[in-house]
Amino acid sequence: MSAGRPRLEVVPGGATPAEESTPVPPGSHGTRWAVTLGILLLVALLGLGLQSQRATRLAGEVESLQAELAGAETELLEARGQLEAHRQHLDEVRGAVDRLQELVRRSPVPPGESL
Repeated sequence: MSAGRPRLEVVPGGATPAEESTPVPPGSHGTRWAVTLGILLLVALLGLGLQSQRATRLAGEVESLQAELAGAETELLEARGQLEAHRQHLDEVRGAVDRLQELVRRSPVPPGESL
């Protein structure tokens, strides 16, 4: 054998010294899971609270927009009523103009008479 190679030694029990110095306490895996689940639950509750606040704010905006829409619909109905009134008045004016044009077409003097 050459002198430069390290010699391998057998460790009793097959464990390395690092493993022997850090024994795993019983139930530590369950504690880790509980802590992890607790953190996840906390994050979920925080997210739920934020979403609840957002939903409340959006509900208020929806109510405001619904009130605005109802006002706009009322204004639209009023405008349509005014437009219909203007159309009726325009029809009356057109009828009066037609009657005046008919009078202009007819001679104001009966046939056979002169001014």
